[in-house]
Amino acid sequence: MIPFVSKKGAKVSYYDPTGEKEHFKKIKNCKFFSNIANACKNADLIVLHTEWDEFKSLDFKKLVKSNKFKIYDLRNIYSLAEMTEKKIKYYSVGRPSVI
Repeated sequence: MIPFVSKKGAKVSYYDPTGEKEHFKKIKNCKFFSNIANACKNADLIVLHTEWDEFKSLDFKKLVKSNKFKIYDLRNIYSLAEMTEKKIKYYSVGRPSVI
């Protein structure tokens, strides 16, 4: 996913609990952050691509400066009701999403 969106012109900030990925170092506009808060701070879009426990209780409203960010949850970590209540634009895979 990162190589694809980078080629389309996106600036990618990513965090992985296991550390920086060697194959992403060569990608233009791609930067690794050692913590989730710094990776999300200026995000317009957050993609949850893994189910690590530390991703399951994030307070996105505190992590992200923008009020117009969106979350694409590829693992269905969060409930639709919770995201709707928090007024977060949330999209998940394999179930209806809030628009």
